[in-house]
Amino acid sequence: MLDRIRNIFNLSKPKSSNIELAKAYQDVLATESGKKVLTDLLKFSKIYDSTFVPSDSHTTAFYEGMRRVGLRIASLINVDVNDKQNHGEINDGFESNDL
Repeated sequence: MLDRIRNIFNLSKPKSSNIELAKAYQDVLATESGKKVLTDLLKFSKIYDSTFVPSDSHTTAFYEGMRRVGLRIASLINVDVNDKQNHGEINDGFESNDL
């Protein structure tokens, strides 16, 4: 059963490097449709807004989670995939295993 799950989700293959992931984001989001989706995602994720809600820490935390997703997307599309000094690392302020 575990082998079947690995095959379905391609878990047996090594994960792509962060540079490959950034390149994939850039390729997808560079299209006209991708630009529209990106604009919508960044607005929806409140990347440009304050996420603080007075007297409501739960909503503030929820909005911060949304904003984190927007920041991750923004960091990936701003990576110079041709810069050999990146060494496959993306600095978005978070570790991929933070979740």
